[in-house]
Amino acid sequence: MPIRMITQDARTGPVVLCDQCGEAITDANNANVLYRAIDGSETHFVHKGCSRAFQIAKPYTLMRVMGLDVAWVQVAAALHLDFNEAEQRAQQLADL
Repeated sequence: MPIRMITQDARTGPVVLCDQCGEAITDANNANVLYRAIDGSETHFVHKGCSRAFQIAKPYTLMRVMGLDVAWVQVAAALHLDFNEAEQRAQQLADL
């Protein structure tokens, strides 16, 4: 999973990197999660424009696709994330 913590403008935070091109994914609506169809054991984040090239490079693996925007909502639900509380805590950190 290509999530890295980066520091920019004296602030540190997570960034999601594309497994195909290595660039930051800055719009969840323009990205996919690719995962191994059999058991989900391989999970990759890619720009929608990089999805085909990534799948061609892994011809031995049948991959399924989910929009990154949908995947994040499902992750948040699985973690019982309270968006309002999380946003308040993030703002407190940003104010430090």
